[in-house]
Amino acid sequence: MEDGKQNFVWSTNGTIIQVSSSNASSVVASLSDSGNFVVKDVVVDRVVWESFDHPCDTMLPTQLLGYNTKSKKGTFLTAWKSESDPSTGIYTVEGGRVTEIPAQVIIWINRSTPFWRSGPWDKSKFIDIPAMDDQELSGFKGDENVEQGTQYFSYKLSTLAAYLERNL
Repeated sequence: MEDGKQNFVWSTNGTIIQVSSSNASSVVASLSDSGNFVVKDVVVDRVVWESFDHPCDTMLPTQLLGYNTKSKKGTFLTAWKSESDPSTGIYTVEGGRVTEIPAQVIIWINRSTPFWRSGPWDKSKFIDIPAMDDQELSGFKGDENVEQGTQYFSYKLSTLAAYLERNL
């Protein structure tokens, strides 16, 4: 991304996507209240890139973590290599894989060896997390759409904060 003087100000390691015209003013970047950074081509009203589709090491409220069986793409979080080195570490968190039905959250080492599992999502809780019970809403939400081939998890901050306050 360039500023008005064509000085390089930001980039992602993602694929370069052609916008509708050579006029740089057709591209707008905005940060939504949810924390999603969106780059949009306003001429054709199309999202070119958004941060929620490319998570790093932090999951924000309403952001989706999961898998799409049709596109064979998923979103996952990757830990930093160390506290002072933000390069890719060995731990990743995924909100389900194509083989995981019902979906569950899994922490992987090097994306191949399971380190921790939440247990399957039963539409209200992860069954292997004893502190989650049907009486309390943890803030987590699971959404599975067989027709679209998607299974995602998200959370609401206000509900999660109240849950943690009662259980810590």
